[in-house]
Amino acid sequence: MNQNLHGSQKNIPFLSDSVKRSSLSEREALLANELARKNSELENLQRIHNSVSVELLETNKAIATLIRKYEKISHQKEHDIAIRIEQGILPMLVSLRGEAKPNDTLALELDMVIAQVKSLVRELNHGPDGLNELTPTEMKVAVLIRDGETSQQIAERLYISESTVKTHRKNIRNKLNIRQKKMNLSEHLGDII
Repeated sequence: MNQNLHGSQKNIPFLSDSVKRSSLSEREALLANELARKNSELENLQRIHNSVSVELLETNKAIATLIRKYEKISHQKEHDIAIRIEQGILPMLVSLRGEAKPNDTLALELDMVIAQVKSLVRELNHGPDGLNELTPTEMKVAVLIRDGETSQQIAERLYISESTVKTHRKNIRNKLNIRQKKMNLSEHLGDII
């Protein structure tokens, strides 16, 4: 033991060190307990996360299966409708068209209806072809172009100017995504109308 000038012992610093050590040990124990509790919570959260992840994967697989089944049924229905239109309605329209006079307005109107019905059938079978975006006048012009009429002939037949016909031709090309000027519009329209 250490003694000071008066002969008393200096135990105070040792007592203080002992209290500090005891206090540190208690604090370490508290921190260790807190750490163990947090680790336990973390493990529990990881188990929950893993469980939810598995459930989400299973749910996603089930949803993907349902979507595929729905798309298959939807495509089949569209195909069935297309067949009914193609085999039932279209032949009647073509028959009516055959009875109309060649340069008659009714013939032109029937050509437009037939073109729209064919476009609908193609759309049901393969997706949109752009014909449904044409205005009624553009559709008339398209049918006449398909039939090989010149811009002047179309203008006379529809009672519009030749420059208006050229504007309609340009709009038809844009709406049908025909960007190449070299592509023959009449041939292209013959394939889709």
